[in-house]
Amino acid sequence: MYLSVGEGSVAGRKIFVGIIRDLTQEKLDAAVRFNTTKRLAAIVESSTDAIVSKTLDGIVTSWNASAERIFGYTADEIIGETIRILVPDDRRTEIDDVMARLRAGESIEHFETVRRHKNGSNIDVSTTLSPIRDDKGRTVGAAVITRDITEEKIAEHALREQAANLKRSNELLTQFAYAASHDLQEPLRAVAGSVQLLEKRYAAQLDDRARKFIRHAVEGAQRMHQMIDDLLAFSRVQRAPRVHGAVDLNTAVSAAMQNLAQAIADACAQIQVQTLPTVLGNKEQMVMLLQNILGNAIKFHRADIVPQIRVRAEDKGNHWEIIIDDNGIGIPADQTKRVFELFQRLHTREEYLGTGIGLALCRQIVQSHGGTIGVNSQPGEGSSFFFTLPSFASSANR
Repeated sequence: MYLSVGEGSVAGRKIFVGIIRDLTQEKLDAAVRFNTTKRLAAIVESSTDAIVSKTLDGIVTSWNASAERIFGYTADEIIGETIRILVPDDRRTEIDDVMARLRAGESIEHFETVRRHKNGSNIDVSTTLSPIRDDKGRTVGAAVITRDITEEKIAEHALREQAANLKRSNELLTQFAYAASHDLQEPLRAVAGSVQLLEKRYAAQLDDRARKFIRHAVEGAQRMHQMIDDLLAFSRVQRAPRVHGAVDLNTAVSAAMQNLAQAIADACAQIQVQTLPTVLGNKEQMVMLLQNILGNAIKFHRADIVPQIRVRAEDKGNHWEIIIDDNGIGIPADQTKRVFELFQRLHTREEYLGTGIGLALCRQIVQSHGGTIGVNSQPGEGSSFFFTLPSFASSANR
């Protein structure tokens, strides 16, 4: 409470006047401001980031403990000095641009750059700069929060190197697989041809056991030949240039069904195709993709049940989702990811023919188009394969 007393006279009589003012709220407000200031100072001092203030001329006016840890200078050494002491020579124009933006009252968030330690080494940092204004709203300085991201940059560089090495390894592996598969075809044909010629020329001298061995040898050569063909197709997709154009999936699915005409007829399969969109892709690969999934739906049908297959599409904005439903044997839930792996088979060759490459090829095609592929399935009830492809209309509008 504040008391003020004054003395005076009225009509010859002496009087005293007292004024009392309640200062309780002012004291409380001052205490709050003081405590807030203390808390802010404690936060600044304990922050793991460097927190610095400077004038618009770049003169450092405050410097917390983390600034000393990151840059090596003590507060006594740097307060009153120019912030340019932290800027490498090749970044001089950068600091001029930053200061001009601050004078204009602009904030700069998460600005990645390089600063110099007291020992002369460079530090990768992420910096946020905000203007400091006076009570009239004029910009009089800047608050700078800086984080040392050197370790993150080292890890990022190592990750890029690892990715580059992996890419080179994959390219070499793809080249090897292509060359090996291509070169294996001729000797394999020679082996199969020789065994068949042996059976034909010496048929009268062979017993049932010998014929059985020859049949196994020919069948093995044929399976190997099919595997090589599929592996070559897989390698071609990986090696193919990423040149995509408009592909009408209605035309692509018709071509796929034409290639599967004999399998469709043998299984009496019924395929319903709804109107499909035009996508951005490779036409040959789209036919291959649809043919493999439709072929699987026909192959893995339930005994004594006519294969029912439906092909449809759903508009997802900038891409389309293509869904192929069937009423086949289905896939166990714990195997739905495995079916897309190279050479992975869920059944023996005696049950179903195949090389285990078809769905891996589908995944490779879809991923090369920037999409995803998966399957929802229930054993004994059927499967629903789905994959996404970029919309041609969306790509044309970009």
